[in-house]
Amino acid sequence: MSISSLRSFLRFFTPNYFSKKTLFLSSCLNELEKDEERQVFLYKFKDGEACVKYKRLDGVYDLEHTIVPEKFRGCGIGVSLAQNDYCLRNNLKVKVSCTYLQRYYAENAERYRRIVIT
Repeated sequence: MSISSLRSFLRFFTPNYFSKKTLFLSSCLNELEKDEERQVFLYKFKDGEACVKYKRLDGVYDLEHTIVPEKFRGCGIGVSLAQNDYCLRNNLKVKVSCTYLQRYYAENAERYRRIVIT
């Protein structure tokens, strides 16, 4: 194990680091919202937001880009955005242009099979 890998491993299990991540996730991730005017699915926090930008064409949501502010990265927000329960609950058809989401949906193809179109 390299020094940098060891530091990353230890940082993850440092109580302050771990508790900040856990508290953040449990207190800030409410239900995913849809803002049609801005064309985003988003989570709003006290000091920012994370979102998936989309374009809607012929009833299909083209998921173009995932944005998570740097200070919130590594907290699982990208995965929460990728899970996009809003689209699943509402049976919205999606095209996946964002490479992060493409990778996530490919790894979880069975769950998203009914909403993802190619």
